Amino acid sequence: QLVRRNRAWMGLFFLLTFWALPGHYMLVIFVYPVWGEYTALAALNVTPARIFTELSMLQFGVLVTAAAILIALWQTQWLQSKRQGELWYSLPVKRENLLLAHAGAAWLTIALPLAADYLVVLLAGAARLAQSAGREVDYFLLPVGEILLDLFGWLVTALAVIAIIFLVAVMTGGFFKT
Repeated sequence: QLVRRNRAWMGLFFLLTFWALPGHYMLVIFVYPVWGEYTALAALNVTPARIFTELSMLQFGVLVTAAAILIALWQTQWLQSKRQGELWYSLPVKRENLLLAHAGAAWLTIALPLAADYLVVLLAGAARLAQSAGREVDYFLLPVGEILLDLFGWLVTALAVIAIIFLVAVMTGGFFKT
């Protein structure tokens, strides 16, 4: 139910990151080769995964970090409200489990849209590979392992940000002190 409560955040995060990652990637691999295929694909050499341009890397990094902070703060708001705290603590669940459930919901709110973004990137890359199957010279590369490693790095980054926010929320007071 906690993840269901975050569906609006999840949808907004997916829409914003869709432009920053799959949107830029699809523009470069499908539209920009009109300018010269090698020149357009060279713009993707920012990371080993070859899915970011300079602008998309900046946008994506800011969006993932800001979303992790905002969603973690949203998930910890019950710690600061006496009424909500009493409701949560009246349930027959340990406090540690409540905190882990909220942290897990915050992480899933970030992880599911990120996985969808990377799935779109992989599908677009596979379509581009299929499109260029008959060419003699093609500069397009789809390093699937590097792309999945990049996804894992962003998931760990989001988890670290969420953990820091939850630690600060617990240590600054709230209902856990009683």
